[in-house]
Amino acid sequence: MQLTQVTVIDGQTAGISGDMLLGALIDAGAEVTAIQDILNLIPHHFPQCTSVKLTAIEVKTHGFRSRRAELAIDEKAEETRAGQLIQATELIASSGKLSNRAKAFAS
Repeated sequence: MQLTQVTVIDGQTAGISGDMLLGALIDAGAEVTAIQDILNLIPHHFPQCTSVKLTAIEVKTHGFRSRRAELAIDEKAEETRAGQLIQATELIASSGKLSNRAKAFAS
């Protein structure tokens, strides 16, 4: 019998910030290079953004060790419409190495 590990993230009680969640996922084994590969697609499909760089830093606070994810984003100061963000998200999801399920979730 094969056991499957499942992680449940329930942010309804206290919430969670995106950078904290990303840092926790990296700490749990998500590959920074794979995430950066997806982030590198953003400037190709969203011209207002010129670059996105991910850094994962190990931190220790009050005896706990974890990873903090930091994103450095360079962008042009232009108005962005919601439709542009939706279209860019769908293009990025479809051009990345994601499963069909992940692409549908992103859309």
